[in-house]
Amino acid sequence: MSLSSNLKQIREKRRLDRKDVASFTHISDDRLAQFESGERAPTYLQIERLSHVYGVASYLLAGTGTPNVQETIPDFRRTQAAPARLSARGITKIWAAEEICQYSNQLGAALDVERPNWADKVAKQKASRRSAAEIRSFFNDWLLKRERGLELSGPPDVKFFTAFRLFIESIGVIVNVTDAPESDFIGFYLKTESRFDSIFVNRSVTSKKAQLFTLAHEFAHYLEGAEGISDPFRAKNALERKCNQFAAEFIAPEQEFTKIAAAIPRIIRNDFGAFVHAVSAKTLLSRQAAAIRLYEVGLASPSVLASWQALTRRSYQDEKAEEGSETTSSFGVPHAKRLSELGYMPAYLSNLGVERRIIDGLDVERGLNLSGGLQERAFSLAARRLTAAMQDDDRWR
Repeated sequence: MSLSSNLKQIREKRRLDRKDVASFTHISDDRLAQFESGERAPTYLQIERLSHVYGVASYLLAGTGTPNVQETIPDFRRTQAAPARLSARGITKIWAAEEICQYSNQLGAALDVERPNWADKVAKQKASRRSAAEIRSFFNDWLLKRERGLELSGPPDVKFFTAFRLFIESIGVIVNVTDAPESDFIGFYLKTESRFDSIFVNRSVTSKKAQLFTLAHEFAHYLEGAEGISDPFRAKNALERKCNQFAAEFIAPEQEFTKIAAAIPRIIRNDFGAFVHAVSAKTLLSRQAAAIRLYEVGLASPSVLASWQALTRRSYQDEKAEEGSETTSSFGVPHAKRLSELGYMPAYLSNLGVERRIIDGLDVERGLNLSGGLQERAFSLAARRLTAAMQDDDRWR
């Protein structure tokens, strides 16, 4: 096969729009069409840009054979899951998460770092209301013993998110929290054949509470072993509803939630929109998640929920806008922000690798795109938090 055939076949296999790829790579659509037809040959730099979008090494893209590429991961935003059709920018987030997992899996194997004894017990659960309650009970005990060592700061939703994230990364799922187009996904879960999988949470369009619900939803995907992209607030199939039920029960256990909802004055409860706002304000649930939870515990009918959702389709964006600028100091610190984007585990492993002279700072910069100027502080924070998070525990041994 020629380079031109590879370019067209791989783009179509990835279900990418040619004009979108051209725009993202700063190549004109006409020029990209010429590359695909064989009328013109791309430069080395243009091949590099295209390989970045297609998730294929440039030497394979330019080779004589056709690279064996898979279709994109399933899109669970549909009634029937099918390979996702993403933007060029969105699909690069998938490849970036895969690269971080590959880096971490290779380094983790070389370091032979063991998971805490409780991790396998949690990981073997399936997503259900019952498992959500059991894992939340264990998480509460876990957090009680480790909260000081985790060095949590900020409002309750931010502290809970950070703690839950460290809990998940201790189990072996790297959490990336960064920006992506809203039209592509609110979150996704990637499954690998090695120790570390990946969860992605889109921070650009969702409030802190919505990010927390997304994290719990994608963790349920991990428990189910179902990789794919999601919008938890528009669940259209049985798996997404199951993951939402898990997330809601984990974040706001039914007994506690119904007690809070019952304490809301009746005059407010008679207005569903006001009811949702009041419940959200008193729990760790976003408005969209609170509305779903009210329906699940029998405090809202399907028609009331559907009507409210129809009127507030961009509710999570409204919440995001109302949050305004970050108020906690850690979010303004470059190394903490970069850690949030990459995940704590890759930095933790990198720190161990540098200490044991398996890799050096330049390897970290190449593997994680973590600049040398940020590495020392990022390593220190990741080491302190994950060392506390991964302590062994007698329960679930």
